[in-house]
Amino acid sequence: MQTATVPVTAASAPGGRPRKKPAPDTPFSRWLKRSKINVRQVAEDLGLTRWAVYNLRSGHHKPSLEVANAIAELSGGEVPADSWPASSRKQGRGKVSRAKRRAAKS
Repeated sequence: MQTATVPVTAASAPGGRPRKKPAPDTPFSRWLKRSKINVRQVAEDLGLTRWAVYNLRSGHHKPSLEVANAIAELSGGEVPADSWPASSRKQGRGKVSRAKRRAAKS
């Protein structure tokens, strides 16, 4: 029995699936690209899950004021707290608050 191999293209990360579309061009996504800081480190510094950071980067969630201020501080002002769009599909709450609860227990 032969197994099929999936070629790695420019549209996919090694071992990942091809992305349907790139992250939107927002101050946060531009800062992540420029700073070369990985999502795991940003998540740890902010007390969030990696998925919460991915959702913020893609525009699926909007951060709370507290998280927006923390991002502004972490980025050295490159991502101001008022740079987030006024309307968004969801405001990040579930994963963010779970991460904060876990951090508080430690």
